[in-house]
Amino acid sequence: MQIIKNKIFLRKATDEDAELLFNWRNDDEVREASFHQEILKWPEHLEWFKKVLNNSACCLYIINNQEGTPIGQIRFDKNGDGATINISLGKDFRGKGYGAESIKTASRFFLDNHKDIKKIMALVKDENESSVKVFNRSGFLECKRENGIINFLFNK
Repeated sequence: MQIIKNKIFLRKATDEDAELLFNWRNDDEVREASFHQEILKWPEHLEWFKKVLNNSACCLYIINNQEGTPIGQIRFDKNGDGATINISLGKDFRGKGYGAESIKTASRFFLDNHKDIKKIMALVKDENESSVKVFNRSGFLECKRENGIINFLFNK
């Protein structure tokens, strides 16, 4: 486990996390904020999850709180010298400061451990006010608004 500040811990996702991620993915609020809003069926999720775990261009972490409880997931998808970040928190852990802390520190950790990556991008629906605020608080800079989507950027 990798300690992040005093509030959260990151660990790489494993096969045992499939159901946990499935439940988080199908949460109503997560789907509403997502670009893919349909309810995902278990076989589709399992196929996606196995691909992610076996993809060297993807780094999927489970975020645990200081009690060791899984509270969310954070994923980085590499593309050239950049990566795209994706985060979701379990319903009981939203609005408690975990999001900004997780994004900020996991992004620094990711950049420090992937020297080929120079920038991290986040895509957020402009109507998703809580995510917009979280990425602003995490050190990401808004670089473009287009078609209802805000592009945020975090540089080394």
